[in-house]
Formats: sequence, C-alpha cells, structure tokens
Amino acid sequence: MHMVQPLSEPAASTSPPPPVQPPPIRWWFWTLVFLLVITCAAIVTMIVWHQSRLALTRDRLDAARLRWLENRPERYQLEIQVAGATTGHYELIVDGKEVVAFKMNGQPADLAKGRFWTVDNFLEEILLREWEAMRQPQPTCFAQVEFDEHYGYPRNYIRTAQSRSTKTLIEMKPLPKNTLQPPTSAPAHKGMRLNTHRTSGFRIAAHGRSDETAKSTNYPQTDYLASSLHM
Repeated sequence: MHMVQPLSEPAASTSPPPPVQPPPIRWWFWTLVFLLVITCAAIVTMIVWHQSRLALTRDRLDAARLRWLENRPERYQLEIQVAGATTGHYELIVDGKEVVAFKMNGQPADLAKGRFWTVDNFLEEILLREWEAMRQPQPTCFAQVEFDEHYGYPRNYIRTAQSRSTKTLIEMKPLPKNTLQPPTSAPAHKGMRLNTHRTSGFRIAAHGRSDETAKSTNYPQTDYLASSLHM
C-alpha cells in the first residue's frame, strides 16, 4: 500500500523586493506655474505703475495749467461724456473764457451751468480742490487724470469716492476765431429770451452781455462734480 505524501511548500524567496521608483518630476507643470506667476506679477506691476502715473499731483496739475496757458485756443468746442456713478453728456463752445453755447444731454441749457465745464474751471477749480482733498489725513476721494500732451486740458478724468467711480471723457476741438455760430447747417432761430437766442439747439449768448454780468455768474452747484467736492 502506497502512502501519499503531502506536497512540500515552495521555499520562500530570499531576494530583496524591487526598489520603489519615485514619480517622475513634471518639469513642464512647474514651468507653466512659474510662467503664470511671472505673468500675473507683470500685469499687476503694470496696473500699479499706470495708476500711479495718472494719479493727480500738484506738479502734474501745474504743468498742465502751464501748457493750457501757453497753447489754449481763443475759441474751442468741448464734448464731455460722464459715465459711472453719474451719467451725462455736455457740449459747449467757449470764446475766450465765456461760454457762448451750451447743451446738456442734447437739450439747450443755461449758459451759467456751462461755465462749470470749461477747461479753465477744471484746471483752476475742480482739479485743484481734488488735489487738496487727496492731501487730507483721511482723503475722501482719489483722482486720476490724463492730460493732453499739447494743450494740457484733462482728456480722461476718473474720480473715486466711497468705492464709487465716475469717469469723465473730454474732447476739445479748436475753432476759428471768426466762428460766430456753432458748426451746423441748420438755420438759426430768431426768438430772443433773457438776452440770449438759440441756434441749432445751442443757447447762444447775445453779444450785448457785459463782462460784469459774466463775472457775477456763479458756477452751478447742482452738478455731480460741484456737489461731490464738498463731501
């Protein structure tokens, strides 16, 4: 009688386990991250530099006022577009320092209100008060201005107050000295009212207006800029 012998277990392997391979270093991933960080830093630097370059300072304001005094046209037309916290569209014609035509949001308006939007008032009153407000221990506003390189008038004016921004775009066009009417082909109306007559949608100052009357006219305090300066 034959006995069935049990199968013997295989001898345990005495060889060491294979070493664990580290994951491959993804150089392309870290290179991409590095380039992304550098790009973001460059963009932030450019934004900060641009804002600091446009920040309203007394030196920049004085230089702009000097350019305006040296190169200002005798007659000029302004088109002003206000957007942001407040909106509005203004058109005016200035002869010397007197407003002779003014439209507000496409409608004829009082010439006294138009004097508020002249380049002289921007440089001598509005922006000067903005600069003084920015110098306070606790500034109530922050202003950025892009001045025209030749004439010195403010082309782009951004005012930020209480986390609300208002952007004012100003386009100035010199006019010939002998221009007596706004540039239009529509016939002038003959109606007279309050020493003024209307021409093509503008309110035109009558030539009989005295200098004393013009000097006694106050700037309007109902516009967004005038009211915000006293905040």
